[in-house]
Amino acid sequence: MFALLIAWRFLHFGEQMDEPHSWRQYDTAQYIWTFSEEGINLLHPSVGWMGGHKTLILEFPLPEALAAILYNIFGPALFWARLVTLLFFAGSAIYFRAVLRSISTERLADLSALIYLCLPLGFFYSRAVHIDPAALFFGHAALYHVLMMLKSGKRTDLAFAAIFATLGFLVKAPYLFYLALPVAFMLIRARNWRAFIQLIPVILPAIVALIWWQWHTHAVNDSAPVWDFIPEYHKFVDMWGWYFSTLEIRFMGSLWEILQKRWQFEVLGGFLGYLPFAAGLLLFWRTPGANFMRFWLLGVMVYLLVFFPLNIVHDYYQLPFLAPAAFFVALAMDWLIKEIGKLGRLATAAMMYGTVLVFALNCARLVNRVGLKGDEALSFQNYLKVDQALVGFGELMRARLPKDALLIASYGGLDCRAPHLLYEARRYGWSIKTSDLSMPLILRLREEGADYLAVMAGTTFDAAWKSELTGFSQEVMPVPGMKDLSVYLWDFGSKE
Repeated sequence: MFALLIAWRFLHFGEQMDEPHSWRQYDTAQYIWTFSEEGINLLHPSVGWMGGHKTLILEFPLPEALAAILYNIFGPALFWARLVTLLFFAGSAIYFRAVLRSISTERLADLSALIYLCLPLGFFYSRAVHIDPAALFFGHAALYHVLMMLKSGKRTDLAFAAIFATLGFLVKAPYLFYLALPVAFMLIRARNWRAFIQLIPVILPAIVALIWWQWHTHAVNDSAPVWDFIPEYHKFVDMWGWYFSTLEIRFMGSLWEILQKRWQFEVLGGFLGYLPFAAGLLLFWRTPGANFMRFWLLGVMVYLLVFFPLNIVHDYYQLPFLAPAAFFVALAMDWLIKEIGKLGRLATAAMMYGTVLVFALNCARLVNRVGLKGDEALSFQNYLKVDQALVGFGELMRARLPKDALLIASYGGLDCRAPHLLYEARRYGWSIKTSDLSMPLILRLREEGADYLAVMAGTTFDAAWKSELTGFSQEVMPVPGMKDLSVYLWDFGSKE
């Protein structure tokens, strides 16, 4: 059944970017595409929306580098980027199962891993163009090898724990630090004080690597051009406000309501998930491993409070909730399976796989937006949707523009950090809100090297600055597959 739940993802391995959070996926895809075209440089990755400067660090791009290697072998296709994501997610499930087998029962571990593979949020991001499943993998792998190291004292487990923890801290430290809480609980309960010293060789390299990476990121991003004439532009330094915001927002009930709906449907899969979760969390205190997982969940709550604004803005920041959610759902289901199992071994197997199948089918219904009502519809309204306007824009630009062209791209409210249009066009340049376009801004970007201006808008599009560009060659092209939407293209190197 594990293989079946993994294979289910291949039904959604399309070559077009889908929602939710395509914005984040486009940036990841751009890293991969640039690596495959210009060579892999982990220390200097490129975005599409920084003109000819290109370089900007958003994360440590190890998953993107692995995908780029596959691009170079098999050709540039999102299939390979999705496959890398899926392999990391499958690995995180395998290590999650291994962790639970070391602290709990074999059946509960197996059942938890299967539930983990079903949960809607995990389904979507396990096949998205995204780095977070890699962070989950490194976290679960580091935790497993820490537990094995503490149990056996093997140096190989120490080495693997240190390697995975270091890579995880580089890729996404917030997804790992909270795992120290369940480990600390286990050691304190066992009064194993010496083990805390054993953990230093695991933790220290990860912290040193993170400090170095933050220093390097600040240095690289601070070297970006000073383009203060671009509305909303800023260098990606001093991002503490974005990560942490103010203390006050953590007391806003409306924001907690957003999270509650997200946990209820995207994380737990609706009533078939949240009712067993509540039962598992509140009951079964003597089940082996249950308290370890309660401290895991408590650690995730600490992570939520620390990085609260990120959890509000991006649903994928709830991915760390998947493991404890799956465990407590499985814990309640495991009790039911035990009760039915009194009828015999066949009944036990039928109940276990039947329960997982029903749960998986309901999660598949939610992800594919089948029969949604009320809050379900609100939670999953954007799942797997593709913006065909962006796809059509890209087709036009790739066919019309030279590969080395620098493009000013504009569509509605996509601001200067939006990767959508430029990635679809496979061109570098600048993204500008249509309402922010003006002749002074266009001329400044032309001085910075812009070769073309492309605005995607309705067929009645008009703006005061258009009359000032009459000296340049202009084309109006209907967007393929889109009614009443056109691309207005000006060539700054060609006179009418």
